[in-house]
Amino acid sequence: MDTRISSPFKVTILENVQILVVDNDVDSGLLYSIFLTGFGANVMVSSSIKGALEILHWFVPNIIICEIRFLGESVSKLFNKLSLMATNNMNDIPIIVTSTCNTSLIKEITDIEVERYLLKPFDIDHLMIMVVNLLWTSKIIDQIVEKDVLLVQI
Repeated sequence: MDTRISSPFKVTILENVQILVVDNDVDSGLLYSIFLTGFGANVMVSSSIKGALEILHWFVPNIIICEIRFLGESVSKLFNKLSLMATNNMNDIPIIVTSTCNTSLIKEITDIEVERYLLKPFDIDHLMIMVVNLLWTSKIIDQIVEKDVLLVQI
């Protein structure tokens, strides 16, 4: 399957942005990857917490998009690893949590700090708005964009 988007226009609003998608639904992970890659992001996808932890050994994301519910796995391991990475690198990695359950589940996991929450199913354009806003508010754009000026109107 060819996941490249063919278009005469190249949209690079997320160029040089590293995103880790962790979703137990393979189709959702693929959809997010295709969509975000189409805007220039470098996207890694894992369908398990264990796989995501392995990816974090060699891939440092700017943003995490993570499903909160995994059968037989705890997201706490992933968020603890992200917290440790943020401490060691001196910068936070914003987290967007997605789920089919309401926000009360997030409140049950006390060690989790998430910047945004999306209840599935959601409009994928809304995800894009969240990603861009998090990049701007967390000053990640300053780290990614060196010389170019990036203007975003949402």
